[in-house]
Parts: sequence; structure tokens; C-alpha cells
Amino acid sequence: MQTHFMRSGKSLLGIFPLILLFQTMNVSAQTSDKKVVTLSRQTFFNCFTFDLPDNLTRTSEPKAEKAYEIIVYDNEKDSVDVMIRRKKEGASLDEAKQLGESMAASFYNGTIQKNEIRKINGQDVLVFLMTGHWNGAAELSTWLKCLVISKGFMYQFLIRFPKNYAKYPEDTLNKIINSISVCK
Repeated sequence: MQTHFMRSGKSLLGIFPLILLFQTMNVSAQTSDKKVVTLSRQTFFNCFTFDLPDNLTRTSEPKAEKAYEIIVYDNEKDSVDVMIRRKKEGASLDEAKQLGESMAASFYNGTIQKNEIRKINGQDVLVFLMTGHWNGAAELSTWLKCLVISKGFMYQFLIRFPKNYAKYPEDTLNKIINSISVCK
């Protein structure tokens, strides 16, 4: 039985390099798309420092950042959002921890992976990691929120990304957490 390629005088060996080229391009695209991000040290509000993933773009306006003390980053392609906030201290870390526990099941229909106050770089930091439905969304998201209090202000870092997002494996999240420091 002859195939179309045999009848036309062409052999599969002639197109093999082309197939191999497309396969190689596909594999390299998959590899680069799954790369783990690198982290770079950033300081916000002249006091709150931590390592931030390099695949984000700052999207908040400087005037709004100053007026509301909120800085926003995102990566629209990968559905990643980051919010860095400073506000007058209004609650303790223990109260914030309890609030996270109560909202996880009732409001976000989610599960908590971490909700603990840790000593990081000499400062108490609330580390909250959970997976749930952010603001009622159909898709599951994971978010990491870290809170620290210093000099009358509560500083918050929140990063939200799709569940099972390959670019932020657990060791990357731990590096972010362990890099947190505030002015004293």
C-alpha cells in the first residue's frame, strides 16, 4: 500500500527534519513558559522590604499610591495580582489571624494551608496561605498574605495566582516569606 508521500516521489525522510524542528520549537516554548520566576528585593513605603517575583508589572498610579497607600502589581497573562498596603494599625496580628480563619470557609469556600505568626528577621509576621474562590470566582486561586506591624502601621503583602501555578512553587513562596523585613 502506497501513501500519498510515496506516490508523489517524496519520502517521510524528507519532511522528518521539518517535523523535528516543529517539535523542538514546541518543547522549548513549553519549557520557557513553565520557568520559575526570579525574585528581586523591593522596598515599599520606605519601610516594608521583601522579594517580589520578576514577572509582574506595577499598574497603580503614583498619585493613588500616595493617597491610598496601596501599590498594585499584576501579570494579566497569568492572572496574577499583587497588592502591597500600609494602613494605620487597627488590629493585632492575632485578630487578623482569627479573621482569616473565619473568612476562609464562609466567604471564600476555601482551605487554609498556613495561618501562623512567625518570627522573621526579628519581627512577628502573620503568614496566611490558602486556596479558595476569590470573591466568588468559579476558578480556584491560591493567595499568600503576609502582615507585619511596625511604628504604628500594619504592612500587608498579598499575592493571588491560579491554583497549581507552576511559576510560584512552594520554595519560591517560602523565599518571599523569609525575605520580609520592616523598619524598626
